[in-house]
Amino acid sequence: MRAGTRLTRPHQPWSVSMNVSPRSLLPWIGRSLQSAIVTDLNDFALLKLRLDGQRLTTGRQLILRTLEEVGAPLTIPMILARQPRLAQSSVYRNLAVLEHAGLVSKIEMGDDHAHYELGEEVTHHHHHHTVCRRCGKVTDVTLPDAVEKALDRALGQVASETGFVLQHHRLDLVGTCSDPSSCPANPN
Repeated sequence: MRAGTRLTRPHQPWSVSMNVSPRSLLPWIGRSLQSAIVTDLNDFALLKLRLDGQRLTTGRQLILRTLEEVGAPLTIPMILARQPRLAQSSVYRNLAVLEHAGLVSKIEMGDDHAHYELGEEVTHHHHHHTVCRRCGKVTDVTLPDAVEKALDRALGQVASETGFVLQHHRLDLVGTCSDPSSCPANPN
C-alpha cells in the first residue's frame, strides 16, 4: 500500500444519509438475519423495531423478556402479574408495536383474552396451538415434519387455486381440555 493511502470501512447500509427508509432495506437485512446468529434478544428487537420506525423502550424489553422467560403464550393479565410496574395501557400499546414489528405473535381467542408469545422469527420454532374454550388455556403443539410438509402442500394448493400468495400458516386446534379437573376455572 502506498504511503498516505486511506483505508475505508465497508459501506454500512444504515449509515446512508440519502433518502433511504429502513423499510427499503428490509429485503437485504432479512437475508442477512437468516444467515446470522443473533444471540441477544435485545439486539434483534432493536434492529426489528428500528426497521419499523420504533424504539426499544424499557417496557418493550420487559415484555419481551417475560415472554422469553415463560416460554409459553401469555395473556395481558399474566404479563402484568409478572411485571407489576408496567401500566396495562402501555402493555396493550407495546404489544401492538411488537406484533407489528414481527417480534410477538398474537393468538386470537375470540374473547377478551388474546394470548401473546415471541414470534417465530425470534424463536426459530414453527408450531401451532391447542386452545381450550372452557378455560382459555393455550398450549404449543409441534407437528411432525411429514405432517407439516403435507399441510404446506395442501394449503399451497388451496392458495394457488384461489389466486392467493401463501407466506406462512398458523393452525389453532380449538376444543376443550380432555380432563375437566385439569381445566382451571380462571385462565388468568
